[in-house]
Amino acid sequence: MTKQRNIILLFSLIFSLLFLVGSCSPKEEKTDSYYFSALQKIETGEKEEAVSLLEKGIRNSSPAVSRLCSLFLSEINKKKAIEIIENALKQFPDDNAVNCRYMAVLYEAGKYDALIDFSEKKKELLNNDNEYIKYRLLAFAKTGDDRFPEEFINWFTEAKFTSYHREFLDDWHKDSSYIEYTYYNEDTFNDFEKVINARLYVNAGNYSKAYKEICSARETKEELIDLLSGFSVNVLSDVGKAFLYGTSDKVTDAVLFSKAGVQAEQNDRKQILFFYAGRMLDKAGGAYRNTALENFRTSYSLAVDTASRDNALWYYLETARHLSLEKAVDALNELAPSWTDATYFEDFLDDLSEELLYSKENDLYCKIFERNKFYFSKASYTKYAYITARLIEEDMAQPPSGAKQVYVDSLLESAWETSEANLYYRILLADKLKKSEQDFYISDRITLKEKDSDEEKIATALMENTLYPHFYTYYKNEWKKISESSAVELINLLKQAEKDNKDKYADILRLASTGLSDSEFKYRKDILKSLYPRFFEEKIAEKSEDYKLPEYFLYALIRSESYFDDDVYSSAGAIGLCQLMEQTAADVAKKLKVEEYDLLDADTNMTFGAYYLSELIRRLDNNSLNAFLSYNCGITRVRKWKEDFNYLPGDLFMEVIPIEETREYGKKILTAACLYGNLYYEKPFSEILDELFFRFAQIEITPPGEADKG
Repeated sequence: MTKQRNIILLFSLIFSLLFLVGSCSPKEEKTDSYYFSALQKIETGEKEEAVSLLEKGIRNSSPAVSRLCSLFLSEINKKKAIEIIENALKQFPDDNAVNCRYMAVLYEAGKYDALIDFSEKKKELLNNDNEYIKYRLLAFAKTGDDRFPEEFINWFTEAKFTSYHREFLDDWHKDSSYIEYTYYNEDTFNDFEKVINARLYVNAGNYSKAYKEICSARETKEELIDLLSGFSVNVLSDVGKAFLYGTSDKVTDAVLFSKAGVQAEQNDRKQILFFYAGRMLDKAGGAYRNTALENFRTSYSLAVDTASRDNALWYYLETARHLSLEKAVDALNELAPSWTDATYFEDFLDDLSEELLYSKENDLYCKIFERNKFYFSKASYTKYAYITARLIEEDMAQPPSGAKQVYVDSLLESAWETSEANLYYRILLADKLKKSEQDFYISDRITLKEKDSDEEKIATALMENTLYPHFYTYYKNEWKKISESSAVELINLLKQAEKDNKDKYADILRLASTGLSDSEFKYRKDILKSLYPRFFEEKIAEKSEDYKLPEYFLYALIRSESYFDDDVYSSAGAIGLCQLMEQTAADVAKKLKVEEYDLLDADTNMTFGAYYLSELIRRLDNNSLNAFLSYNCGITRVRKWKEDFNYLPGDLFMEVIPIEETREYGKKILTAACLYGNLYYEKPFSEILDELFFRFAQIEITPPGEADKG
């Protein structure tokens, strides 16, 4: 008994000692901060510390952050990557990113059989994931698996072409299995490789090479027709682009596509073949456009889904417009009831609007609106209702019935009700209807949607830990899961944090536009201020004073021209914040007696841009909006348009500008100027519109350096 008692006492002592040791060891805190601290350590080159933090983060963070820790740790700790992701899979068995990461680390480790076994288990979950298919096929190729040919061909002939297809080809071409496969399958692979190459070229924008690849796959036109008729919809989408943009004989190739459309067995393939036949004939122009209409009509009659139908219908309407205004109107009246997504046709209706007004078909304009208004999107309804009302109000068109003013007032009020979809016309309507500021904006007291999502918490933590590069990337990927309230707060924090980093101004504005421009609450002042921010405040205040311009004019100019990106180049060669052409800058420099200058210098660019705008205003009799239009397309054009349409008030003149880019630029400028002026300077829209259209004080240009001379 004594011996037994001693053994029991010994075990009790050991247990107590173990308990004391355990209680004395430091406990790991349950927090998400490990991940963000690890990111900071990586930035400073402290990899070992980062690894330790990520390991703690996996054990002690919330599930969403623990997942990020696992994924990141597997990237920086390659030796343990398999073990890390295997543990993560226990917690996140159905997570696509974790599953695909596991396949990646297995492939990197050369464990191809294990990868294939795993892909079989996950086939139902990930069968449509292109990253999953990429690694599965690479493992098949490495092991000579018999399933490779069928799945390889299926992926490249049925699926939409993606970056994963390109990555697969890059990896496979470096491997001996590629040479072996092409050697033993030479007869069948040569033609198939031409299709692959064509899709690669199309996705790289090299349409002429893609066109040549497809044409070289067959010797005769009949054989080429057979080939085209057998392609899947996704391949035809790429091949259609290759022919459309790569051929010099659009009529001949359109006939090939039409014949292939007749020969194809499935309606979805027929539809896209006739569609591209129509596209090529429309591009050929002239009399071929009537045949293009026939192809588009056939295409939308065969469409198996609403998106394809609307697409073919849009091109039918556009081709009819290219033929004549009469054909466009007839087509619209016939087919507007057939479309599904009204927003898809807004740009067609915009172009039709300009053509009708430019041709002075004002009564026809009003009739088209009355007949088709129920099929218009909110944005198109607002525009057409406003313009119809203004034409009738100015006695340029006849009201359909009843008292003129009653009809006009009714139209303007109905346009206001849908104006949340069209900011430009909402401003004009607010002025016309004398709406109050309270009417225009959504009250800031209205509670914004809050999701309190994991993505929201992670984005906030990235900001709080000053991990700005990571925040930019994360927000761009996850913005749909971030609520408006958090988006506004995060953008404001970012603006404050990066206020002295001018290289980030454009990125901040793009983030705000991505997350907030389509918000149902976009007329809240705090959201609009995120979308119309003030950067370069001191410089803009200085240049505005030097050249007697309202500050909101310069903000509107710079936001519209460059999005506050001071080192941007346009495709036309315009440079910097104010997007100045070299010749324009040289002329300004001569007048300002500046011998050496750099347009990528923000201060210089703003000086030149402000001077040039003020000069245009002076030369155009203080009509500021015409000066902005001239800034975009040249003063000679604007003067000619004003001569042709001198009877039109400013708002209707904006609708007949024949160059679409300038027309939209003018509306963008007006919108931005009104919002900047009202949001930050408390000027009513009516006063800003008066400045833009009519009354702007005479400018006396004072060259820099002479302001203080007596």
